[in-house]
Amino acid sequence: MNFKLSDLSMLQAFFLLYVLVYGAMIFLLWLAWRNSGRRKAFTVDGLDNLKVALVVPFRNERANLAQMAYQTFAAIEADWEVIWVDDHSEDGSLQFLQDFIQKHAICSWQLIQSEGIGKKPALEAGIKASHADLIVTTDADVLFAGNPFGLLVEAFAEQQVQLAAGPVMSASAAGWFAKFQQAEWASIQLVTGASFHLGTPLMCSGANLCFRRAAFFEVGGYVGNFQHLSGDDEFLLKKIIAHFGKESVVFVSKPDALVQTKPFRSWDELIAQRERWASKWRLHGNFGHVFGSFLGFFLPVCFLFSPFLLATGAAGYWIFAFVWVVKLIGEGLVLSAILRAYRQPCCWSDVLWVGILHPFFVAQVALGAFRGNFTWKGRKSGLFH
Repeated sequence: MNFKLSDLSMLQAFFLLYVLVYGAMIFLLWLAWRNSGRRKAFTVDGLDNLKVALVVPFRNERANLAQMAYQTFAAIEADWEVIWVDDHSEDGSLQFLQDFIQKHAICSWQLIQSEGIGKKPALEAGIKASHADLIVTTDADVLFAGNPFGLLVEAFAEQQVQLAAGPVMSASAAGWFAKFQQAEWASIQLVTGASFHLGTPLMCSGANLCFRRAAFFEVGGYVGNFQHLSGDDEFLLKKIIAHFGKESVVFVSKPDALVQTKPFRSWDELIAQRERWASKWRLHGNFGHVFGSFLGFFLPVCFLFSPFLLATGAAGYWIFAFVWVVKLIGEGLVLSAILRAYRQPCCWSDVLWVGILHPFFVAQVALGAFRGNFTWKGRKSGLFH
């Protein structure tokens, strides 16, 4: 089929240009993500006198606490403080941890109850209860081997570092839905690592985060966003960058720094979590973040309108095919590279399915985030507005 660029309709020209720009962006993000793992090795000489505390807030996590407590007991250094903060659990979580600490006679663990409501007050309570120099935060439902947080701590040998973030990804499991979640997490790691490397960090995860306790209080902690259900990690990241500069934050992308979460069992659970995350787009008061959020919605959702090309003649058929070939192959190459880098199983067919479904997923999450109605840990978003 021969056709000239001058013969293309506006719709055809738009999608042709759009997919070329999209493919270039995916490639450049991958280059930036790959280079984010090439930081010079940290020296541990400056860490000898730094005390570390691991703060774990939890609410109704009885089903996960046994595994979390045992892996923490086995992997976390004995000289670290471990502070468990109960956010008004109603499922026996508090009693389980009390019994576990007593049974194993663990002197370095504290178990306290948060007086406030929500994750941020619970984290703040744990940080205030600690006497450590460095605070590591994570969630009560994560999985890890060894001590991935130790790699974040090593970053603080550099005096200018005030916050270090690590990778998070859902654990491998059977079934297409679990594989979809893991590939989608790979896309989150792509944007996270690339944005740190480019000097414009957009996000991080409180499930794998470390920061100086003094810096936390110097920037005002969570003051100014206690009323928001989500964002303890991102809001703190932006505060530290604003106060100390972009050189004060680093992303530790090493595979051994990976922390994993259990994949959700239902689509509704996944959507609810992503809606909660996405709802922060308008709260940062930063044009760059708002623009990044817009691109994160606009770029994938545009693919949903590509079938209109099929109504524009023979050239439209060819451009439609070209658009999806570039998308699926480009995303497949990049996401599979990230999964392999973190030693996760990867199958091309799974990644291709993610490429097809992801625009619909983003559209649904975006609509929910605009509405702002979601539930987390049995609490509705309205409770915090």
